[in-house]
Amino acid sequence: MSILGTRTLIAALLALPTQVAAQRIPSGEYVERRRALMERLPDGITLLHAEPRDKPESEPSFIQNASFLYFTGLSGVPNAILAIDAPRREARLFVPSKPKAFGFPVDGVVPEASSNATLGLTQIVSWNSLIPYVRRRIGDGVKKLDVEEARRPGSTGVPQGMRPAESLGSN
Repeated sequence: MSILGTRTLIAALLALPTQVAAQRIPSGEYVERRRALMERLPDGITLLHAEPRDKPESEPSFIQNASFLYFTGLSGVPNAILAIDAPRREARLFVPSKPKAFGFPVDGVVPEASSNATLGLTQIVSWNSLIPYVRRRIGDGVKKLDVEEARRPGSTGVPQGMRPAESLGSN
């Protein structure tokens, strides 16, 4: 292969990830994934928590909780909670209030209520309404509440093998 041919091949290979990333999964695929979960767990509500923290400065990028990402497609939303309510055949996204930068709300980080149709969700509401919603649904007769456990422990902010500062005086 000539040098020109090799350069063209390398350029094409380097461009490939960008092209693949540009092909987005349609929102209907996430709706279908949620529907399949509802069929598998038909008598309860499944709660999936987004990554519960913003990206620390020490990490190169924010990494969303895999299950939350799989069922929503939302990769950059920390602290949201997806409730997949199988008996009602609906999915609600509970989101925190918009973060602020220099005292002003930052748009585009937390999905707006108007995004529910685009995302294929029943409703997008404040996460302050999650507890009343769960209590109301249990009162309606929902028997199961499935909550995903963390796949990896949260960071304590200290090097491995060292105890967190708040527990130093407890022994």
